[in-house]
Amino acid sequence: LEGNNNDLAELRGKFEAHSYLWLTDLETYFKEFCEDAVTHTELASYLDLDKFDEAITKYESVKSMISKLESPTDIGWLRVNTQPIKHQLVTYSSRWIEMFSAHLKAHLMTKLETFEGFMTQVSAGLDTEVPTEGGKEPLMEVMADIRDVRKAMDITEEMFEPLRKCNALLKKHQVDIEGSTIAGKPVLDYLEEAPMTWDGLVKKTF
Repeated sequence: LEGNNNDLAELRGKFEAHSYLWLTDLETYFKEFCEDAVTHTELASYLDLDKFDEAITKYESVKSMISKLESPTDIGWLRVNTQPIKHQLVTYSSRWIEMFSAHLKAHLMTKLETFEGFMTQVSAGLDTEVPTEGGKEPLMEVMADIRDVRKAMDITEEMFEPLRKCNALLKKHQVDIEGSTIAGKPVLDYLEEAPMTWDGLVKKTF
C-alpha cells in the first residue's frame, strides 16, 4: 500500500508540475511579459518577436508533452483515469498559446489598418483642388498632408520588415490569417504590396 501510494503521488506530481497553467493570473502575467518583450530603434518601438517565438514554442512543447502522457495509467492494481486532467491541461496550454499568437495577429492587423487609414486620408487630401483665390484653407490642409507624409517617411519604411517577420512568425506557428483582409485584400497580399503603395504615395506627395 505504501509503495502504491508513493507511485500514485509520483503520478500526481507529473500533472502538478504544470499547475502554473491554471494558477497564474494570465492578465497580470501577459501585461508584464509585453512590457518586457519590446525592442527599440532610433525611430520607434517594436515587439520583440524572438521572445514571442520562444514563449509560443515553449507552450506548444508543454501541450505536446501533456498529450503524450499515458491514459489510463496502471499503478499496481489500480487503474487511474488521467484523461480528464490531461484534457484540462491541454485546454489550458492552448489558452496560453492563443494569448501570445492572438496578440501578434492583432498587432499585425492594427498596424496595417492604421497604415491603410493614413494612406486613404492623405491620398484624398493630396487630391484637393486649391483655387488661386480664396484657397488659403484648402492650401493649408494640403500642406498639412504633405507634412504628415514627410514626418512618417522614415518610420513607415522601417515598419515593413518587422511586420513581415511578424507574419512569418504567425505562419511558423500555424496561426490562420487567410480569412483576414485589409481594404478588401488578403493580409498577405496587402503586406506584400504595402511598400510599393507607400512609395507611390511619397512620389505623389512630392
